[in-house]
Amino acid sequence: MAELQDLLTDDVTVVADASYSSMWVLGQLRARASGMRFITPRGLAGLGWGVPLAIGAKVARPGKPVIAIVGDGGFAHSWAELETMVRMKLPVTIVVLNNGILGFQRDAETVKFGTYTTACHFAEVDHAKLAEACGCPAVRVEDPGELAFHLHRGMDQGPLLIEVMTDPAAHPPSLTLRKDGRSSMSRDSTSTIAVVTGGTSGIGLATARHLLERGNRCAIFGQRPINVESAAEALSQDFGSERVFARSIDLAEPTQITSFFRELDERWGRAEILVCNAGISPKGPDGPTPFQEITLEEWNAVLSVNLTGTMLCCQAVLPGMVAQNFGRVVLVGSIAGRALPKIAGTAYVASKAALAGFARSLVARYAGKGITVNVVAPGRIATEMAGPRDSVVNRAAVARIPAGRMGEPEEVAAAIGFLISDKAAFINGAIIDVNGGEFVPL
Repeated sequence: MAELQDLLTDDVTVVADASYSSMWVLGQLRARASGMRFITPRGLAGLGWGVPLAIGAKVARPGKPVIAIVGDGGFAHSWAELETMVRMKLPVTIVVLNNGILGFQRDAETVKFGTYTTACHFAEVDHAKLAEACGCPAVRVEDPGELAFHLHRGMDQGPLLIEVMTDPAAHPPSLTLRKDGRSSMSRDSTSTIAVVTGGTSGIGLATARHLLERGNRCAIFGQRPINVESAAEALSQDFGSERVFARSIDLAEPTQITSFFRELDERWGRAEILVCNAGISPKGPDGPTPFQEITLEEWNAVLSVNLTGTMLCCQAVLPGMVAQNFGRVVLVGSIAGRALPKIAGTAYVASKAALAGFARSLVARYAGKGITVNVVAPGRIATEMAGPRDSVVNRAAVARIPAGRMGEPEEVAAAIGFLISDKAAFINGAIIDVNGGEFVPL
């Protein structure tokens, strides 16, 4: 679906057969413009109507691309229509998702018997050869890296049947119905688009890794090119370069933020998850700058990254979230913005404390549009910003923490991960403290 999403333009018609095919399409493809069309037959009674619908769509719009997504079960009902498509010289691209019919069968048996009995077995069918027997060019794809090429080929030259060999255990994202009648995809384990600012080290990198492990595509940025390159290489090696998007961005430069999100939209689409983690906390050899010595330049530099940068990122993603009636925003604050600061400077404290009011304002504006905005406030976490674990400052911090240790970036990432999950859909405007008991607002 990610490869297909990249090819969708405002004049493409996507036809999905009934059953699992429509669930994949509704769950993972996003319309980018009002001219796009998604068509699917209603209910299981429509199983097998995907190919005839695609033919009809092409007849109705001969100059526009038509792509049909059908499962191998539904295709068994309508493969003979390929001869009609070829005879009428209709350049339709048909994608057959071949999982041996096991996905739907497994669910059907589980509903009926309470378990998958493996009582039904299906002979392997080569749908590509079947299509060629009908005079339709076809190809069988087992390597995901080849899919984009053949999709381009089908849209440019068609007709073409692309048989995609899929995992029999793969399950489409679940769909729920909102009270307003709109369907909403479960975002827990699907390829949604997440953005993590400051995602090249520490909490940000741990969060990016957490999101990728859950199946999301993740876009990260940081200010230091060497850190961006290193993080992108590590994440791409573990999760695949096609799921990682990384750029070097200075949050103090609004035009760079705008360019980043524009490029992301062109490459993947609009972000559904935003984690605003990037932040700076200037310190000298003796700690933060004393209040009377803070210059206007330092003050503005901290707020432009920690607060204004967050605001600009939210402005970039919220229109898209509103359009799809779904969004998750998590702002990474700090214990310094919640309790009497022990280490941080005044500008940093002010910027982090302001995030709570900023979040409340967004909740008031967007809570009714399927969007949640929450804050995670970490305590002393073992990151590059905190310095060596055995430093005098960190040893003193550990002595204050009831847990008797510093936190780990992965522990903060886990809290962020929960807030963006469907299980946290009713949590909005909350501040989650992750500090080992150092600050307990009870």
